[in-house]
Amino acid sequence: MTHEINVPYHVEKTEYPYSEGWFRIQRDTLVNDNGGRFPYPFAHIKPVAAVVGIDAENNIILQHEYRPTYRKTVTELSCGGLDPNEKEEAGAAREFREETGYEIEHLEKMGTWHTLTGKCVVDLHMFFGRVKGPIDGPRHLDEFELIEPFKVKAREAVEMIMRGEIVNAEHIALIFFVKEKYPHFFK
Repeated sequence: MTHEINVPYHVEKTEYPYSEGWFRIQRDTLVNDNGGRFPYPFAHIKPVAAVVGIDAENNIILQHEYRPTYRKTVTELSCGGLDPNEKEEAGAAREFREETGYEIEHLEKMGTWHTLTGKCVVDLHMFFGRVKGPIDGPRHLDEFELIEPFKVKAREAVEMIMRGEIVNAEHIALIFFVKEKYPHFFK
């Protein structure tokens, strides 16, 4: 159900004070019905794709990845930015292959989600797929990526969430979404 709110202000001016690669800051000047002006800054991030990949033994491929934003290693799903004009499913498969070293097949889109809707604009394309097997050759990580993939039983991934070992909110939501849709993988 969609509900529209009567918006008592309008955008007077839009500026882009900073942009670099996959990231851009937008600053709008909003004017309310009383003439009051206030700044409203937010970020634009290029679209990303995340994958819950489950193999024939019901293992989820997770990864330990060093995140400079938090200055620590976190446990996550494979997730990365789409290249310009890249189809969502193709980008999900490419990122999974590059980061984990595994091929993925039968990708099924779980949805396009948004996060921090008051602070950023980003399309999160969420997928579920079956792990086909290891790739031929080395993984292709970006120069700043430090990633160590590993397998856990799907049910153990849920336990890791409950223990606070997986903290990326979108990845948590995607794992639970897949668990709800395909519970037999989590027994």
